[in-house]
Amino acid sequence: MNRKTRSLRPGRRRLGPRHGFTLVELLVVIAIIATLVGLLLPAVQGAREAARRMQCANNLKQIGLAIQTHTDCRGSLPVHTTGAAPGAGGCGPGFTSFLFELLPHFDEAPLFNAVRRDVGMMDGCTGGYRPSATGMRISAAHPNAKAAATVVSSFLCPSDSYTQRPEHAQFVGSALPAPGNYAGNVGWPRRTRGISPGSLAIPSPGLGSHNGAIPMHNPDPSESAATWQTKQIKAKDFADGLSKTALVAERRIVSLVAAGEFDSGDPDEGRAGSTPISLISGCGGSGNSQSLASWISYVEKRADPSYSRLLGRAWISGWTPLGNTYMHVFPPNGYNGHVYGGEGNGNYLATPSSQHRGGVNVCFADGHVEFIADEIDQAAWWAMGSRNGGEPPRQ
Repeated sequence: MNRKTRSLRPGRRRLGPRHGFTLVELLVVIAIIATLVGLLLPAVQGAREAARRMQCANNLKQIGLAIQTHTDCRGSLPVHTTGAAPGAGGCGPGFTSFLFELLPHFDEAPLFNAVRRDVGMMDGCTGGYRPSATGMRISAAHPNAKAAATVVSSFLCPSDSYTQRPEHAQFVGSALPAPGNYAGNVGWPRRTRGISPGSLAIPSPGLGSHNGAIPMHNPDPSESAATWQTKQIKAKDFADGLSKTALVAERRIVSLVAAGEFDSGDPDEGRAGSTPISLISGCGGSGNSQSLASWISYVEKRADPSYSRLLGRAWISGWTPLGNTYMHVFPPNGYNGHVYGGEGNGNYLATPSSQHRGGVNVCFADGHVEFIADEIDQAAWWAMGSRNGGEPPRQ
């Protein structure tokens, strides 16, 4: 058998050159893939956040439409009650948010009808029928506990990374009320004298009635400041224009509970803390007559945990420190400021805030929604909060 014959013997193949990746080539491919992922991931995250922001804007749009429907049916915008009516042996009805009044217009009529309207949205009362802070909790034994704990997805911004913690029970009640992200505009603080000294000045003692978009009412006759509230607001009352007046804005939900978690830094020394300023509520004193510009410097920039931990924790409640209403004082994503003695009449400088980069979504009284930047002109922001002040329109 010759050599040629042996080379063609069955079962034997001629071996050709081998092909494959070297280690260097493999590392180069991995590096390229990692680079592409690094480039694409921010874009994907940005697209997801854009979708979440759009959903948040849609939530506000639906709230605006629900308010318009409520107004058409009832003749006035939904009222936010900041107190309780007298009741036999204690408190009667009250302390419900304006959001509660909108439930029938969100296909939530069963939830709305399940709530007992003859009892206040709180556990108890001290000093007659005026509740204490501890009395404002909603316990698991409350007749409306189940309704209070019901999550309404339309009242939540998908970008907010809040956490529902068991420790919240010691502040808002064992029912663990469901949180909410949206707050109604009630304008400027009580006794405000205008935008700045010498500009649009209002005679002492300041605003005679609140100038926002959402009506407020405290049926407690012993609450003297309740005369500042406006129980009914209609479309004709927006002298500045429906499209120029803010109606509802988003506001972050606070997950922190322990005093040590609120690190506001040292503003006097310029040291920033680890807690975002939009989650901090500072003391505003007793609310002396002053301009909006003065309010900003008057409110402390240090966290008061007793108030800070409550923001957004119960969408159903009208209790002022929960922040279901807000005021146009600090710019978007700025500080919040509580006013001692303002709990019963809604005089609380809560501020719109969000997890969206650079601003907040705001629904105006005509129903349109805009994204308002944090850097908005301060005077324009103040003017948006007033429905009837005759301030220059924003540009």
